[in-house]
Amino acid sequence: ISLINLLGANTQFTKARRGWDITNLPRDKSFCHYTIKDDYVMVVENALEDERFADSPFVQKDPHIRFYAGVPLTTSDGYNIGAICVIDREPRTLTQQQKDSLSMISKEVISRLELIKKNKELKKADIFLQNSSDIQAIIDPQSLKYLELNKQAQSLFNCSDKSIEGTQFGKNILDKDKKEIITTFLR
Repeated sequence: ISLINLLGANTQFTKARRGWDITNLPRDKSFCHYTIKDDYVMVVENALEDERFADSPFVQKDPHIRFYAGVPLTTSDGYNIGAICVIDREPRTLTQQQKDSLSMISKEVISRLELIKKNKELKKADIFLQNSSDIQAIIDPQSLKYLELNKQAQSLFNCSDKSIEGTQFGKNILDKDKKEIITTFLR
């Protein structure tokens, strides 16, 4: 069994699974609840011999978990939000290489989750920018070059997004005092 789980305040949510039908369960009944308390691979070679899990319904009944190995899913700002884990019905051990592989996979999962989150934020910002009735522009704070303009700004500057992209902000402001004030403010 392999799982990618995210943990809420009271619930474990299974986001990807192989060999497991349960999509969520009470957090305090999950093995991953213990995994996220540390920053390393948690291995339970035989759940029947581990006092934390010996009485668990998942150990005593189907799927009869014996082996568990999990790694926390740690965000770039240091929060353990879930775990990636492998489970078996037989007691097992892991080699260091297998532990390292599991850790590497957890980092890849986090990278993908953070990319999905960033893309959603960018899409929301882009929709807001393009549909705003106000003049909106995204300007690089270092170079002060236009990165993107919405339709209202394009109309005001009588240009397309692509034709002004990369040109420096303020180029069309003739009043030098206003240009300096605006440029200072943006920087």
